[in-house]
Amino acid sequence: MTNLRYNWLLKVRSSVTRPKEKIIRITVVGDGATGKTCLLIVYKDKKYDDRYIPTIFDEYSMTIPINYEPYTIILSDTAGQEEFDKLRQLAYRFADAFILCYSITERSSFDNIQYIWAPELKRFRSRASIILVATKIDLLANRVVTTEEGEALAREIGAAGFIETSAKKQWNIDAAFQMALWSVVSNRRASSRPKSQCSLL
Repeated sequence: MTNLRYNWLLKVRSSVTRPKEKIIRITVVGDGATGKTCLLIVYKDKKYDDRYIPTIFDEYSMTIPINYEPYTIILSDTAGQEEFDKLRQLAYRFADAFILCYSITERSSFDNIQYIWAPELKRFRSRASIILVATKIDLLANRVVTTEEGEALAREIGAAGFIETSAKKQWNIDAAFQMALWSVVSNRRASSRPKSQCSLL
């Protein structure tokens, strides 16, 4: 086992032993250079850093109230490069929701959602909800993917939500993560609800 993989397993060991209903894991996925790390940093720190630092794997933890109860939110940042496939797929195992990113300025990152990322997520963690997130919406002059195309793709892959964002302008960042959080909370409520029984009046 590589040191990188071992260190990652140590990171998640403590989190998976906590009560499941009080922890939500969100994993951010997509091609490299689509702005995944910036998305996470802006959500976590409320500030934008325009330096591009390729990510192999990183993890952030924060506590937020949901329905007046404290939840531990674990955010996983993954590498989009093919050489890190196995490490990235380890993160899928524990995810409750995925934020699946493409850049509106890169057609290939959009196409790869349908042909690479969505099938991969469903293969490794079909129960987790997906929020499709378009990034770099501030670069409208360079847009090559329309809003309508994003909405259509979200329906096609069965995403629980779709939203366009800009980390640089801090547009819709909180909303994207709120979509992911509420999709998990809603799914847990539905799964814990007793099945209704038919009765004759």
